[in-house]
Amino acid sequence: KNPLQIYKSKVFKAAGVSNAIEKYKCEIGYIYAKVNGVGNQLMEGVLDASEGYSTFATTQDTNEVMQHLLPKFGFVKLGNSYLNDKKEYYLGLFGNET
Repeated sequence: KNPLQIYKSKVFKAAGVSNAIEKYKCEIGYIYAKVNGVGNQLMEGVLDASEGYSTFATTQDTNEVMQHLLPKFGFVKLGNSYLNDKKEYYLGLFGNET
């Protein structure tokens, strides 16, 4: 998806990497799959759809599947984890530069 600038600013500031915001155009939204291997296929499709633009994603620090999938597809953690708006859990910001 192509997020609004105000949302991107909030996320990158919360992670402490406001200076990196302009590198990333697209965001990966929610990816959810119960069948083994489907997450890989979804990630491949999302990255193909990003048409080569650098992409970012946020995921809960406790989401072991995405914590594994994102680095597998070239994403690195950007900055520090931060509390979500409701202060219920921590989110990590990840980005890939193509």
